[in-house]
Amino acid sequence: MPKIKKINFPVWQYLTQSLFDEHCPAILSPRLYFHLYQVRYLEKCWSRLHRPEERFQN
Repeated sequence: MPKIKKINFPVWQYLTQSLFDEHCPAILSPRLYFHLYQVRYLEKCWSRLHRPEERFQN
């Protein structure tokens, strides 16, 4: 039996997008929305984890 992949799609965030915002237009394609959501999530994680000034301190 094949493994079923669990996808954590942000349904509530997708459904509650602002439709008429000029600065952040709504994304109607679920695939594109999920892709951009993952990119933003990775960028947020990277900014939290990456602290070069703390790396070389003794």
